[in-house]
Amino acid sequence: MGGLWLGVETGKRVYRCVAIDAADAVVLSWHVVDDETALRHLIATVLATADGAPVVWVTDLNIERPSLLLDLLKAHGQRVLHVPRSIVQPVEAIYPGGDKPNARDARITADYARIRRDLKSLDSADQISSAP
Repeated sequence: MGGLWLGVETGKRVYRCVAIDAADAVVLSWHVVDDETALRHLIATVLATADGAPVVWVTDLNIERPSLLLDLLKAHGQRVLHVPRSIVQPVEAIYPGGDKPNARDARITADYARIRRDLKSLDSADQISSAP
């Protein structure tokens, strides 16, 4: 299956996003602020890079902070998966240093979704993914 898997590591006011392709090559790696204009630009750039191929967005968080991004992705009809943090942490050891931890974590999240087929989809309207 072709396409892109985009791991999203969420910070307080910034996201670190790493997109990989089916061959596990990094295609994009960005810091993006939690701002609607910046997030719309990220989405447009990722979709243009995918050139019609499917894109799977993946995050290890499903509450409060990524809600703007999740809402925008939903509005663009994008598929978003959740990788629990408890699963990502043990896998981190296979990617030794050389990059900032949040970029490495975003890449691990994307790679995990690329190889797994049993991850839960997120819907920003779900109680799980919305801020209380």
